Amino acid sequence: MSTERVHNDPPFIDPIPFLEKPFTQIEIGLMPEKPSIDFLKWLPTIANETGLIRIDSKWALIKAGERGVPSWTMPHYSDVLIHSHPEKIEYFLPSPGDIGNCSPISTNLITSLGGITQFESVKDMTPKQAQDIAFDLHLSNPNTDRVYLGYIFLENVKAPYAFTPWEDLNQEKIDKILYS
Repeated sequence: MSTERVHNDPPFIDPIPFLEKPFTQIEIGLMPEKPSIDFLKWLPTIANETGLIRIDSKWALIKAGERGVPSWTMPHYSDVLIHSHPEKIEYFLPSPGDIGNCSPISTNLITSLGGITQFESVKDMTPKQAQDIAFDLHLSNPNTDRVYLGYIFLENVKAPYAFTPWEDLNQEKIDKILYS
């Protein structure tokens, strides 16, 4: 992991205090080391979404607000894009926004209370198209559980994803996912 900072990089931060301080605005900082499995397990316990990106050997952390990690902070040319689904989201599935905004060339991951979800983009699907499909599904199934609607959405758009529970993961497996 590179600890060399170039002139336009964000500053190095201590990740846990950086995320624990109250949210006032979107902030980005460089992590001094790669994320550990314990750190990835901890992220969903924070009230707001958090993003992590890896470009080459540098890891950056994005502190976001209630509305989630903005797509403009997650470059599509990144090697790895991770965001947390906080406890209040209650599930591990990629949302329509996740599918519509994910990179076709990056490893796209969600860290949740239950584990890690890896997902891929749907060819030629825009964020607006993903939201429109989700909205139509909600209108035609108004009393359906949100998680079940998530499954229906993913099946309708044929979005590939794979969930791995924390019990089946260790640091070696996490490293393989993060550096494959």
